[in-house]
Amino acid sequence: MELPTEQLWFAKAATAINGPFDTIDLPKVSTALDYEAELVIVIGKRCRHVSRADAASVIFGFCAGNDVTVRDWQFKTSQFILGKSFDNNVG
Repeated sequence: MELPTEQLWFAKAATAINGPFDTIDLPKVSTALDYEAELVIVIGKRCRHVSRADAASVIFGFCAGNDVTVRDWQFKTSQFILGKSFDNNVG
């Protein structure tokens, strides 16, 4: 991919979330399962339009995340949600 000039944002469906020791199943429609290590910022307060100066006040904590992606489905459209939101443990 070409380096973006703006940040890339995408949604991840709640049904795609997995526990830290749960298995990850390959969807029946693909063999292109992949992963990305991510720094996750956990927002601990309901917020909107938070200034840069106040941003730290709404952060609950940080953790590591494994962004599991079905690569061939990710690039079928311009929106990454298709490849990043397969249901967890549904083969």
